[in-house]
Amino acid sequence: MAHPDVIQRHPVGQCARCGRGLHPVPLDRLIRRQVFDIPPLVLQVTEHQVEVKTCPDCAHVTMGTVPAHVGAPVQYGPQLLGLSTYLQMFQMIPVDRVRAMFTELWGQAPSAGTLLDAVRRAADAVRPALDVIRTHLRQAPVVNADETGLRVEGHLWWMHTLTAPGWTLFGLHRHRGQIAMQAMGVLAERQRIVVHDYGKPYYRFEGRHALCNAHLLRDLTRVIETTQDAWARRLQTLLVDMHRVAAAARDAG
Repeated sequence: MAHPDVIQRHPVGQCARCGRGLHPVPLDRLIRRQVFDIPPLVLQVTEHQVEVKTCPDCAHVTMGTVPAHVGAPVQYGPQLLGLSTYLQMFQMIPVDRVRAMFTELWGQAPSAGTLLDAVRRAADAVRPALDVIRTHLRQAPVVNADETGLRVEGHLWWMHTLTAPGWTLFGLHRHRGQIAMQAMGVLAERQRIVVHDYGKPYYRFEGRHALCNAHLLRDLTRVIETTQDAWARRLQTLLVDMHRVAAAARDAG
């Protein structure tokens, strides 16, 4: 790094052989060794002191203005709650483990209600962006679709995913099929190519359909392992080669 955050100088005070003092001796050279590390993890407490004054002319009481996110006598700040939301939603860490992590790192354990409320507020804040993402996915020439099962309070739900270069939409739903796909608000509004795992519900939407090569390769691997058919191996090699050629052509413009 050209401009490190902290510089610690390790001076030479005396000769390691004869003991002569070397403070006034010119420097031959300087060896640089950089250590990338996390700074000490401590919570910073900011106290907002709000002034209240009474006008001597009209006796009206006026209070100073505080930031919008400061609404309680004691509360957690947006950085901490933002980190908790990231850990829960992106890293998929359960609430209790996030609380345990905060306790071990900072000695503070926000309640489960506080952490879940932070997620709800984050969801409300990003809601307008979802319409923008849906608009781009409806207009994209090709959209990739998939669904993956996961557990919600012990029950099987489905995480539906729609992607195009630069845009991704996630949707959690109780159903795997057409009801959930319609709730995503994309496939029913587009007439272009949808790449999927050849699930029957996808074919209920108009437009052109393409089969996902990753799923095809996985199915071909199963055929190879169970039947040893040579055609499956040849087709698998062909799909991989086609992908490489197409990727090289795109990179070449």
